[in-house]
Amino acid sequence: MSKNFLYQFNWFLIAFSLIATVINPYLGGITLYLWFFLIFFDFSFIQKLKYIPRKFLILMLLWLSYCLLKLNFSDAFKISALFLGVGYLCLMDKEIYPKLKAAFYISCLFCIVQFVFYWINPTFSSSIAGSNLSATIWGEKLATPGYVNQYEVLFLPRMGGLSREAGFFASLVIIMALIIYTREKTNIKEKTIHLSAYIFSLSKVSFSNLIIVILFPFRKLINKIPLALTFIFISLTFILVAFFLKMDANHFGVYNESLAHRFSSSFLIPKMGIQEFLIGCFDYSTCQILNNSNLINDLLDNQLYPNTGINGVFVDFGLLGFLLLIFSYWWLGLKSFDILILSVMTATVSVYTIDNFVILTYYFIFTYRKYFN
Repeated sequence: MSKNFLYQFNWFLIAFSLIATVINPYLGGITLYLWFFLIFFDFSFIQKLKYIPRKFLILMLLWLSYCLLKLNFSDAFKISALFLGVGYLCLMDKEIYPKLKAAFYISCLFCIVQFVFYWINPTFSSSIAGSNLSATIWGEKLATPGYVNQYEVLFLPRMGGLSREAGFFASLVIIMALIIYTREKTNIKEKTIHLSAYIFSLSKVSFSNLIIVILFPFRKLINKIPLALTFIFISLTFILVAFFLKMDANHFGVYNESLAHRFSSSFLIPKMGIQEFLIGCFDYSTCQILNNSNLINDLLDNQLYPNTGINGVFVDFGLLGFLLLIFSYWWLGLKSFDILILSVMTATVSVYTIDNFVILTYYFIFTYRKYFN
């Protein structure tokens, strides 16, 4: 067995375990992402570690130090994994991209099969989706959490491919479209698979994420806006929307769970005490000094946390963490349009979660300028 074959095989396994979330096991309350461990068996990557920019390592150290000072070991691990995953994709760009593309199309084909069998044999369709498929691979005890929520959106059932659930797959479809179509021309077969996956996974994020595609031609104009102003504008916009939604209403989060979760961090910021405002919340349930709403507790009851989007960094790390985030992105050379992409793609998750579409979003904003002018 040749050395080149082993490298190629490992690169595919890394790409596939990143794209296909459901093939990763779940142990001790965390998903064990196989790509995290396989990376250390890629000796070509180990040899390239010397090319990692020093500023990248300094920023990782700053964020880890902040997490450890707060005794926030969970976020410390997530941020470490995020830095590792994004660093790996950027360093191994030419080697890993074809494998990511292949793994993505496999997930798209699963989505299409799930959609077809939804009409023929719904039981089989749900058995090869989300946590059901993971349970088939790992058994009930080690199955990674997911949702087989194949309800209809615009008269079509939504499928999740090999992702945790349909909404996450819809985000993956959008970001992979940006990665692929800014790098190369594709044939009709690839476009058909991609379009089918988009239609068959229609979710709320399928429409909101189109903002990125619509604004992409105007990126140079948007990039003229100072980075800090873009951060402030996005943050305040989300806070104002949360205010006008009247999320203080009794059990708003029960009757509008998805909407409440998206804007929960923006809802919480004006209600934080001085200490929490400066360094972030230690306990979400007691973070509000103006505790006149049951929204946060209702979300926590369903294991939904108020740390979504850019404002989620404010909730978790306070004003100091928010300023560190602005500094980090500025020092890494990101522009206002990059922040817009990130804020849209992470509207339902934290900006440092390690779900595949978030890692791939960072990969995209760090690399697309090399391929698309």
